[in-house]
Amino acid sequence: MTKAQLQSELYSAKLELEHVIKQLQFRVDFQDIKKLDQEPADIDPDYQFAKKAGALEAWTFMANTDMNIAIKNLTKVVKDLENCK
Repeated sequence: MTKAQLQSELYSAKLELEHVIKQLQFRVDFQDIKKLDQEPADIDPDYQFAKKAGALEAWTFMANTDMNIAIKNLTKVVKDLENCK
């Protein structure tokens, strides 16, 4: 493998890892349940419960989806790096 090919593979791996980091950071930012508790107290408790239930459902879906994407991307990075030998 030439130096240029190695640099290309490493750059590709870097981009993949940055993409995974952005996906996971979005997930962390989106799942802030504490933010829902800071809403005004005059909101109907049933409405607050529904918002939390919806957030938790989205959280679970996003967690599973993002983790599968992260696993796929990281597996690709590992395989790419193994091919750099």
